[in-house]
Amino acid sequence: MGRSGWVTGMVGVVGAMVGLGACGSTPRGGAGEREGGLAFGWSLPARANVVERVELPGGAVELAYAIELVREGDGYRLRHTSAEVKEADGIVVGYDDRKKAQARTAYRVMDLTDIELDQDLQVTRCVESPILRAYVSTLVDALEKGPRAAYEIQFREASEAAVAAQGCIARWQSWVLAWVGFVAKPGTPDRWSPEGESAIGEEPKIRVVDTHEGESPEGPGLVRLTRHQEIDAEVLTGDVSELAADLSKDLGAPVAATRVTIDGATHEGLADLDERTLEPRRVAWTSEIRYALDGLSKVRVTRKSWTFRFQ
Repeated sequence: MGRSGWVTGMVGVVGAMVGLGACGSTPRGGAGEREGGLAFGWSLPARANVVERVELPGGAVELAYAIELVREGDGYRLRHTSAEVKEADGIVVGYDDRKKAQARTAYRVMDLTDIELDQDLQVTRCVESPILRAYVSTLVDALEKGPRAAYEIQFREASEAAVAAQGCIARWQSWVLAWVGFVAKPGTPDRWSPEGESAIGEEPKIRVVDTHEGESPEGPGLVRLTRHQEIDAEVLTGDVSELAADLSKDLGAPVAATRVTIDGATHEGLADLDERTLEPRRVAWTSEIRYALDGLSKVRVTRKSWTFRFQ
């Protein structure tokens, strides 16, 4: 698949990563390898400890978990072997307040599903991790019996399957697929659009600038890559309902989709990685959704970052 097959994810995908909901996105779809572009080359089996932080208007969550990427058949499988909530909504989870934090966050780790990948690194299926199912079950069992515990269980049963699928796909895209086929060289930005060539006189609706920033400050042998995306409003019109739902969570009151219009979006990606293998040490995405609520212009910002320690 050429780079033109790389399609920008829209509003809801990135927010699903820890079940908080969001407007903002990471890439959806793989870049594919191009001549001279960066290629995937993790040493398998690959194992790493990951710290994930998500900052949204409705709160922040920090998770720590372990991953393992292995060959499986003609493709790959990414497993999550452990998970722990480190911070939730400003509360650093310690022994004394662990139950209080877990009551609000038990369901959030469940989008750390295992994923199956084909030989081109595309996600083919999300598979619930038995380890994480047991982890969340233990947390729910530990909660004091009452309406909140019942709500958590009902929420998981009713809606989390779709959120989990979005979350696991969005992570893999952020970590790996966004950077496969990256061709920018130090000092020479690469400007392109996943839409291909535009008609004469027309600006593409999605504009991307990739920059190779040179040596990374994160450590020897690493480079820093950045991606800037501008997405026009007409590309995002189908995401108004998701944005309205997220604004309802932010504001604590229902927001009808008819009150919202989307004016455009900007996404900034950064990766500190080994360009020989694409093993990341740090990946971060910041998304700004420009919108109007009842005619008043506003901006919704989300930030997501991951640090990796490969074993």
